[in-house]
Amino acid sequence: MIHLLWTGGWDSTFRLLQLAYEGTEIQPHYIQEKTRDSLQKEMQAMNKIRQKVNEKFPGSFVHEVELINQSEIIVFPEFTQSHKRLLSKEWVGSQYIYIASYCKQKNLHSLELSIEKISDSQRNVMPCLRKTEIDSENRRVIAEGSDEDLLCLFNQFSFPVLHLTKLDMLKESENMGVAEILNMTWFCHQPLFDEPCGSCNPCISTLEEGLKYRFSRLAIARYEIKKLIISHPELHRFLKRLKYGSTDYASY
Repeated sequence: MIHLLWTGGWDSTFRLLQLAYEGTEIQPHYIQEKTRDSLQKEMQAMNKIRQKVNEKFPGSFVHEVELINQSEIIVFPEFTQSHKRLLSKEWVGSQYIYIASYCKQKNLHSLELSIEKISDSQRNVMPCLRKTEIDSENRRVIAEGSDEDLLCLFNQFSFPVLHLTKLDMLKESENMGVAEILNMTWFCHQPLFDEPCGSCNPCISTLEEGLKYRFSRLAIARYEIKKLIISHPELHRFLKRLKYGSTDYASY
C-alpha cells in the first residue's frame, strides 16, 4: 500500500490516478487547515475524485482519506530547528515542519509528496529538491550525503512526480484515459464566486505552467493585475500595508 499526501490538487491527484492505473492500493492523507478558504472545495473535490477512481479502477482501491487538523499535529523541535537553519540559506515552506511531524506522530516512514518538476522560471523555489536520487526501492528521495537538516526534514518522504511538469501530467493523464478526472481537481486557496481566483500562489503557478484553460476571464484578469503589482515593488508594499495595517513588510 502506498501512503500519499493528497490535497485534491493537480499534482497529488495525478499521482493518485497514476497509482490507481497501476492497480495500487492507496491510503491518502490530508492535513486540514481550518482557516483556509478552500477547505470545503478541496474536500468536495477529493470525495468526488475518490468515488470516480474506485469506479474506474476496480483492481485498485483508494481508501477513505485519513484526516488530521493541523492543530492536532505534535510539532517536533528537530524539524522546527532544521527548517529554521534551511530557511537561512534558501526558501523552504513551513508546511514541511507539520508534514514531517505528522509522519513521526503516525509512524509513517514513507509518505509520497507530489511536488512537480522545478522549471527554470521556478529556480528559486526550493532548490534543495534538486538534490535527489533513485533509491534501492526505485523511489526518488533526498540524496545521501545531503545537508543534515535537509535529510532531517525530508528523509521520510519520496517525490514521485518531481521529474514531471503539469503539462507532462496532463499528457500522461490523456494517455491513461483519466484527463477528465484530473480536471476535477481543486487548487485555488482563495475561491472567488466558487471559481479559482487567479491571484493566489497556486493559481499563479497553475496558470504559468500552461493550464490557462482551467480559469475564467475574470481569474486571468486578476492574475495579470497581480503580476503587474508584483512587478512594481513600491506599489506592492503600499498595498500590503493597506491590507495588513502594518509596516512590517518582512513578515509577508
